[in-house]
Amino acid sequence: MCWFVTIAVPTASGQLVAQLASMYPPLSVTPVHSGPTKQLFPEGRVCFEITHGGCSCDLFPESQPDAAELLEKERAHLAKKGWSAAKIARAIEAKAQSMARPKHTRPESGMFRSLVCDLVQRDFDVRAFAHFYGGNQRTESIPPVPEAHVSVQAFRQSGFPPDTVVRVGTES
Repeated sequence: MCWFVTIAVPTASGQLVAQLASMYPPLSVTPVHSGPTKQLFPEGRVCFEITHGGCSCDLFPESQPDAAELLEKERAHLAKKGWSAAKIARAIEAKAQSMARPKHTRPESGMFRSLVCDLVQRDFDVRAFAHFYGGNQRTESIPPVPEAHVSVQAFRQSGFPPDTVVRVGTES
């Protein structure tokens, strides 16, 4: 059970992806010739699975949940346990401070995002997809997924949403 990230570029650009990926040695770039992930992308694209250590868990930063929603759920949970208003307020304040601390990202995640941004800056039409697989990623079925567009700047800073085919581009 792991995350796997796939990128797709026009077929003519495929050779250059492997060459560029060699500039990011911790990353493994493997062509994807068939399977449910390949079917998510339009014809005329070559797909690559980008991994580090056998999966993409280090590469795909999960989206951070909405802090206000999480804090409200925690507040309701503590109230249900019978905590006093003052005690709840202290606990919520502590949790809010904890959530506000910067999260440490792995260097491999930055390398992956840099690889994709390098491809886009070379005028490649790059699509990306990340999915958490509960079994074999070559055979697990993937339901239809939405498509979205993410600017290079947003992608470089925070990545992209899971279970969405994302076009990374210079415009948002």
